Amino acid sequence: MNARIASLFFIPLFFLACSEDKRPFFRSEKLEPKPFVLAIQHFFSEAEDNMSFPIWFDEALIQKNRIKTITRKVYGLNEEFANVSSQKSERIYNFDSKGHIVSVQIKEFYEGQKVNDVTFLYAGVKDQYGFQNVSKSDGGNEMSDFGGFQLYRMEKTASNFLAYRNEENGNYLFFLPNEQHWGSLSVDSILAPTPEDIVIYGTPKIPAKRFNVDNRVNESNVRTFTYTRKANHPIKIEFDKEPFHYKRNITYGKDGSCSGFVDSTFSMDQYLMRRSTTFIKGHHHLPIKAIHASARLKTDPNNTQLETFEYTYYE
Repeated sequence: MNARIASLFFIPLFFLACSEDKRPFFRSEKLEPKPFVLAIQHFFSEAEDNMSFPIWFDEALIQKNRIKTITRKVYGLNEEFANVSSQKSERIYNFDSKGHIVSVQIKEFYEGQKVNDVTFLYAGVKDQYGFQNVSKSDGGNEMSDFGGFQLYRMEKTASNFLAYRNEENGNYLFFLPNEQHWGSLSVDSILAPTPEDIVIYGTPKIPAKRFNVDNRVNESNVRTFTYTRKANHPIKIEFDKEPFHYKRNITYGKDGSCSGFVDSTFSMDQYLMRRSTTFIKGHHHLPIKAIHASARLKTDPNNTQLETFEYTYYE
């Protein structure tokens, strides 16, 4: 075991400040949203490239609807999906009859030609936090590029933290699941992270805050998540990437079903543009299209991008 991880168990915790600042990551809502097949706190973000945590779907709904595969296709900006050359990528998610993911095949296209084809295969049982052992294969395609995907191995799980190590660069992905440890003193005392390590308040499935730490207390690359208090449905995600501030508001219809989300971009508190995503739903209220429309001003013409979702089912 890594010496730095081993040393964490000998740090006394009784002195950790109970008065550390807390952020209201959960709030009450008048309308409690309904479960949605896509885990919006992870979907449509860089979390989709963390292949060791295949927690992008509501497994209970996958099982209930007897979904066998989901094929997701992404098309180019302002291009018609009927045009073969407009397809940019495709992800095929395969599930067993219990709703557990067994593989993900990822293809990338350029001018109608496939330029990348990678498959991730899952083995063993997913643990309570959503971590699962995964292997990758390019199917013998020498052109395939695995860059951009993260694979982790479980280093240690304890009552006060979870630690996973990046297989490529050795950096750590830390989780502090208990709210009493959410503060700079606790982070430094329990984890002693390097600037390259990632610290997350909450659990892999329900992250509350994600960030890096420099000089013990200086946080960077901060991303926060806000959920409904009753059932942990995501309602807002915010993060900074200098010089911009991004805010995502998840939208729900009058019946409580997720209807999409709105991304807003700011610089120095000045509004720059927005990108709205609307879900078109089909059988079992499953999304069959995601329409992304962006514009600087309401009077500007929208730039649109389309994603489609196709399903096969167990008999």
